[in-house]
Amino acid sequence: MGSGHAMEMIKRLRTNRSLRASNRKKFKNNSREPIHSKNVQKTNKTISQKELIEIKNRLKKKSEEINRKKQILSGTLYLIGLIILIILFHS
Repeated sequence: MGSGHAMEMIKRLRTNRSLRASNRKKFKNNSREPIHSKNVQKTNKTISQKELIEIKNRLKKKSEEINRKKQILSGTLYLIGLIILIILFHS
């Protein structure tokens, strides 16, 4: 009578064993070595003041554009929600 539960438990243990990180292919090779390698050369790129100002302006413009889109979206959703509430409670 109780063998169904035991068999289900054994089946789940087998499937969970196959999902372990040690059994996955991406962990078998040494793919993490480049991340922790000590032979990586770091370069410090110097940027002129004019280029730095241009980059800051581009980032600021992009940020303002994203914020404007967020405001338009939230305002539109607010109006749609308000219209739905008015229609539901007015009827």
